[in-house]
Amino acid sequence: MSFSSRFPLSFRVTALGFLAGAGAPPQADLPFADSFAAEALAPGWTADVGPAGAITVANGELRIAAPMNAHAHVERALGIDPVRAECELGPGEGVSWAGSLFLYWDAGDWCQISVLEPDRRLYVVEAIGGVVSEHRLETRAPAEWHHVAIELAADGIRYETSDDGVLWRTARLARRPPPWRDRPPALLVVGKGYGRGETDQAYPRPDLDNDYADLGPSTLVRVHRVAVDRPAPPRARLTEAERDQLEANGRDVLGELELAAEGDPSFVSVSGHYPPLADPRESLGVKDGSLEAVVLADGTIAIGDARASFALGAVDRAAGEGERRPAKRLLSGHLPIVLAVWRHGPLEVEQTAFVWSAEMNAAASAFAYLRLRIANTSAEPWAAPVRLRVAAAGTEITAAVWTPAIPPGGEARVQARLPLDAPDAAREVVEEELEARLAACTASWNALLGQGMQIDVPEGRVNDAWRAWLAYNFIDVDRAGDRLEPHDGSGFYELVYGYSAALYCHALDLAGFPAEARAYLDSIARAVSPEGLYAENFGLPDTGALLFAMFEHYRLTGDREWLQSAAPAMQRMSEWIARTRQESMAGQPADSPVRGLIFFRPYCDRPAPAYSYFTDCYLVQGLQSAADAFQILGMDEPAARARTEAAAYRDDVFRSMRRAAIQVDEHTILPVFPASHELLRAVGYSARDYYSLIASCVLEPDVLGPEDEPATWLIDHLRREGGLILGMSEFAGGIDHAYTYGYWRQMLLRDEIERVILGFYGSLAYGMSRDTYSAVEVNHLKTGANDPTLPHLYSNTQQIRLLRNMLLREDGDRLLLAGATPRDWLQDGKRIRVAAAPTYFGPVGYEIDSRVSAGRIIARIDPPPSPPRGGIVLRLRHPRGLSLARANVRRAHVADLGTDTILLTEATGPIVVEAIYE
Repeated sequence: MSFSSRFPLSFRVTALGFLAGAGAPPQADLPFADSFAAEALAPGWTADVGPAGAITVANGELRIAAPMNAHAHVERALGIDPVRAECELGPGEGVSWAGSLFLYWDAGDWCQISVLEPDRRLYVVEAIGGVVSEHRLETRAPAEWHHVAIELAADGIRYETSDDGVLWRTARLARRPPPWRDRPPALLVVGKGYGRGETDQAYPRPDLDNDYADLGPSTLVRVHRVAVDRPAPPRARLTEAERDQLEANGRDVLGELELAAEGDPSFVSVSGHYPPLADPRESLGVKDGSLEAVVLADGTIAIGDARASFALGAVDRAAGEGERRPAKRLLSGHLPIVLAVWRHGPLEVEQTAFVWSAEMNAAASAFAYLRLRIANTSAEPWAAPVRLRVAAAGTEITAAVWTPAIPPGGEARVQARLPLDAPDAAREVVEEELEARLAACTASWNALLGQGMQIDVPEGRVNDAWRAWLAYNFIDVDRAGDRLEPHDGSGFYELVYGYSAALYCHALDLAGFPAEARAYLDSIARAVSPEGLYAENFGLPDTGALLFAMFEHYRLTGDREWLQSAAPAMQRMSEWIARTRQESMAGQPADSPVRGLIFFRPYCDRPAPAYSYFTDCYLVQGLQSAADAFQILGMDEPAARARTEAAAYRDDVFRSMRRAAIQVDEHTILPVFPASHELLRAVGYSARDYYSLIASCVLEPDVLGPEDEPATWLIDHLRREGGLILGMSEFAGGIDHAYTYGYWRQMLLRDEIERVILGFYGSLAYGMSRDTYSAVEVNHLKTGANDPTLPHLYSNTQQIRLLRNMLLREDGDRLLLAGATPRDWLQDGKRIRVAAAPTYFGPVGYEIDSRVSAGRIIARIDPPPSPPRGGIVLRLRHPRGLSLARANVRRAHVADLGTDTILLTEATGPIVVEAIYE
């Protein structure tokens, strides 16, 4: 018997009336079971079939024939809570349209379980408030029928499978999200019916009726049995073991292991959990140059869309014997000159790659230079052509050919250069030319990186990484006409992202490159609109971040003349914020949870306007920075307006946070999108993916203090519900480490130093290549697979800011030195040295020598010219955790002696501290 009917009118009105809040849904009689033994659909079922679909019942089977991309299912009223539904599904086709079992509340709230062909993977989907998340899970061996079930408890949900329909196992366990709580599902749905929204009609439509414009080929869904009942009483709520499992699933288990171990986390311990990046990528270029070259994972040189690589003999080296990927390192450990080494049969091959221009000038023509050193390790001579191949504009040419004859134990070298603006014009060069260019390139980068803040810690990779991050970021800045544009990458993200670019300028000021910070800030500020809006390819946080970076430039340089020149743009931006806020409040009720917030694009991956605390916290920070700047410049009236507006805005943000916070299982969760909860809904109200990233961004500005309740809500949720892996922001099962900076900063403020160190070493191990320190935006972690977003300017920026603040940071009117350094750095005989470090109080340097075998640690401090009113706090983290017994100090007064800190005041010159341990 075939059915093509829609809902009977009376049923549709009842069901939709409930969904609109018109009362309780009709309840099904339980227990219910249907083996489809009759020749017709049993009473209570309603067929809901799209175009060209048909439903038949015969021989104990429900058969749903319909196009691949069209809805077709049967449904019946449910209204039971808690409830368990199970069925037997035959193998079928499709993914989102596969034959499935659904619990359905409304068009934006439902869940689904099915088995995908041909790999027989269990497929679970959850739609929470219109946001869909998919989960592919392992299942058992292929079978003719798949037993699946959804068990809805009062506080959780179990997705189950079985081989025989008797013994069941939970494939996915989840908390019941707030939109599904306190209301039973309206419908039980079996068959097809979930479309992802890839359709020309409104989405989502009621009852899963979301057809695609292209209906696709015909498919068949087979259903053998459906049963519904209440869960057995012990399963009406999650068991204690299940709650423990969910808690464990959400915790940063590896991070907790690191923190529980004796001593601080270390690079060795943290890097042992997962593999390194599989596809490292390094950029080569001239500081501020408009073009770059990139060394890909296999050693190929990418220049725009062109690719250049060497081939040895008849076989390409990438497909030859031995290692498929070369081992790469940077010259001197940190210069943007990449050496790649691999084996090719009996040969040891080393490729050197760098970019040079006349006087390393960004305005001059730039060239990529390549050298191949080929060493014959065999007892036989080796002779074969060596070719430089260049693929560009859809064609491949052999740009140069060499025919070396290499005796046993001998070597040969070949050299070439490629114009960055015309890589297919590559040609051979003599070794003397390459050596001269390499010497000039090396000298230029050494001179540049020798400026600014210098660090020398007892961990070579940290020293090298610091300099490499700076170099990569200088290459990521492009000169476009008379504008300098800090891009987020070389060969990707070839746009200025305002938030990232502004914070990069702040990182440069922290690292002691004020001239570059000033030039980049001036270039960025040109994009501020006449009305005062700055939102360049990212979102409204750009405005707040730029105001913050501008004032921080003054605080770290004391350049009042520059601040005066920046004041007009700062005033336009601060007035735009105040004006837009007033316009927003005109349409917001006094009791609205978003009153006082601004509805605007929050960030680039969320381009639609929304209310976002990320936006508002950065704008509050920007107003505070502007008020302080105007006060310094004697602009009393604009300063008072900005300060008053910042205070009112901050009050509104806190009021909104208190109203928007929700309680789930006795925990307080703060949505970072207070009106929509969309980031929470996307991850079942956990703290994963974008919630992890953006929650940390909310913690970044000086708006939420470490003791403020909203900060605690965010931090607790990140730690409890999957927001962190090894102390870094979780994203798509891996990490997007740089977005953790706000969380790390809060840990610094809370003095939870081990958590800072964990995140720092996690970044070194997984946020970048381990030998070339090229930072990535996303690492999928478990496999080592990484996105090709490296070297990434924003990641390098946040790493620079983090390390600087570990070594020294301002704390109100105090200066904290060595506040978050690993204990291992003060093992006996080791030394920490920092020189020419900019601070709010002027340049600072210090040197700490460990003589713990003799019960001493000696520190020498060059205090700033304007000593901080609150004094200088020197922290000495003894490698065995011993407490200070006493301290002998020259040229300063010891105002306080803590277990590992010494508060120094009244400095009269270079300070010498002898810390004594007994």
